[in-house]
Amino acid sequence: MREYLLSVFECAVAKDSSIYVSIPITTGKDFLRWYSAKGRHLASDNYAKAHMQDVIEANVSKGRQFVNELRSRFPGKVIIEPTSLIVPNWSQQEYISFWIEVINKYVSAAYFTPGWYYSRGCAAEFLASIEKKIMILDVKDQPISLSTGVKDIDSAVQEYRDLQLETDFLLNITSRLKSLSKE
Repeated sequence: MREYLLSVFECAVAKDSSIYVSIPITTGKDFLRWYSAKGRHLASDNYAKAHMQDVIEANVSKGRQFVNELRSRFPGKVIIEPTSLIVPNWSQQEYISFWIEVINKYVSAAYFTPGWYYSRGCAAEFLASIEKKIMILDVKDQPISLSTGVKDIDSAVQEYRDLQLETDFLLNITSRLKSLSKE
């Protein structure tokens, strides 16, 4: 499936020509608020449904609003966003890996939506964007530096720890980003 999807990009998108929009989907700041107030108290059968309604659908809706704004601002430019791709049975890691490959092949600039640093996928996309040395912007068209990204992800890690949630993935990202800052 992955190769098929990449071949679709190959047919339609010139290398290093598009804008990518990094959007928290399953996690992010809204996830932490929801988890703290409601999610951690739910039984597993209710958790998935509530997570979909309260976190994923809200994140997707906000993200798509910004994507639509960018498409209006940059008519004719390919704007790639992750919320529209749904592949049955793909894990979060498969999505992350796929979008990183898309960034590496087809993207010349990336926008990161508010709270991106709370998202595992967005943090990985930030790392890929830093490694590729493309323009990285927030929704107000302000550059996001490597040092700002590290500081923001570190702050998110502390909030995850406070809720006793897994932090290894984000810690790995910050470790890799910090090693890049020393180069």
